[in-house]
Amino acid sequence: MMSEPLFNNAAIYCQAEDLFALRPLGQKLLLGQARASQSIMAGDVRTRYKGRGMSFAEVRPYQAGDDIRTIDWRVTARTQKPYTKLFEEERERPIFLMVDMRSSMFFGSQHQFKCVYAARIAVAMAWAACAAGDRIGAMILSDHGEWDLRPKRGKNAVLALIHALVDANKQLSNPAQSSGRSLAQFIEDGKRIIRPGAMVYLISDGHDSQGINAPLCTLARHADITFMHVYDTMETQLPAKGLFTISDGENRTTVNSKAINQRYGAYFEQQQKALKTACIQAMVTGINAPVSGDLDNWLLDVLGKRSAAKHKHAMQTSGGQQ
Repeated sequence: MMSEPLFNNAAIYCQAEDLFALRPLGQKLLLGQARASQSIMAGDVRTRYKGRGMSFAEVRPYQAGDDIRTIDWRVTARTQKPYTKLFEEERERPIFLMVDMRSSMFFGSQHQFKCVYAARIAVAMAWAACAAGDRIGAMILSDHGEWDLRPKRGKNAVLALIHALVDANKQLSNPAQSSGRSLAQFIEDGKRIIRPGAMVYLISDGHDSQGINAPLCTLARHADITFMHVYDTMETQLPAKGLFTISDGENRTTVNSKAINQRYGAYFEQQQKALKTACIQAMVTGINAPVSGDLDNWLLDVLGKRSAAKHKHAMQTSGGQQ
């Protein structure tokens, strides 16, 4: 049985008050735009869906079946051919957070465990969605089952996510004991809950990325996905030299880093390559999320409003070319 003081260690287990305190940080974040929302509610997010709405998109030649009310009479008179206006509809964009809370996430060499870092990323983004008035949904994967939170608006949706993350996190006790559903199955499960047009953030260490390509491609067909790869710095490379002791909470062993460092680093690179390949094939945005003690600055660099403004300015000055 896990001791109570260990449960209260904020670097090892999520603390509800710490997650709630991320609200000011979340209000400084700007989440990405969905590709093609098919929700029927009006919202603040422009999509690539062309239809009748408030924002003018383009003019094109009139086609049979077009609404005659959208004909652009000035262009038609000038060209002597009928042209019609197209608009970008402003539609609602639900935010969906898929968080990995399995045993492999229960690891950390400094600052905090991967599971805690992942929870903090998810909740900060949930607060950002709350501030934007978006609906917030979530799926949390553990070795003992899944938590499914249907999309809802407001502070209560964030609180429900916080409580679910804390509950899932407290079930973790040993990184060596891993069972239950795979990451591929988790992504597959997302298809039954995540509606078309959602903005999905998948937060995981991707330790079992084998087989995720097909379900990731399928989910990405109707949702805009960002994969946040959470990893500890010690997973990239062992200490340069010497012997060190590792433990799973019950047993201990001594490792000579010199003897295995090359193979150890090669395994991480192989994992990174597999995740990158899966993201490229599915046209999914991939972001490295190394565990650090400075979550605020990392999130502001990745999703901060100032960085978004700089990116927009760069796009304008470069003629829209990335």
